[in-house]
Amino acid sequence: MTAAGEASHGELLDVLRAIQEALEIPYAATTADDEIREKILRARLLHVTTMLDNLLGQPPATSPFRMSLPLSSAPVAWQVEYLRDKLAEHPAAGYHLHSEMAADPKAFYQKLAAERQGGGR
Repeated sequence: MTAAGEASHGELLDVLRAIQEALEIPYAATTADDEIREKILRARLLHVTTMLDNLLGQPPATSPFRMSLPLSSAPVAWQVEYLRDKLAEHPAAGYHLHSEMAADPKAFYQKLAAERQGGGR
């Protein structure tokens, strides 16, 4: 039986929470920021799908960018913690947030213009 087949209800909820943490990152304010956000999401999604493959005892999807370690026998809690460690390597940072722009558009665009003049982000 796979690790997921032996998981408790609480462990499965923790898996779902970790997946939500991985994929629910703030929206970007601009197209350029969205490119950065997409790169972060792609990296995070890779780790999510690898964890799911391991939990389900499935081979990884056929992609030259995906590797799966033989972790399917590792406890669910360990795999969730490993995912969270990997997510920390890809923080939702380095881009302007839509909420920042929506809160005060004038100040946001002034800040953006100043950053572009000064060689910022």
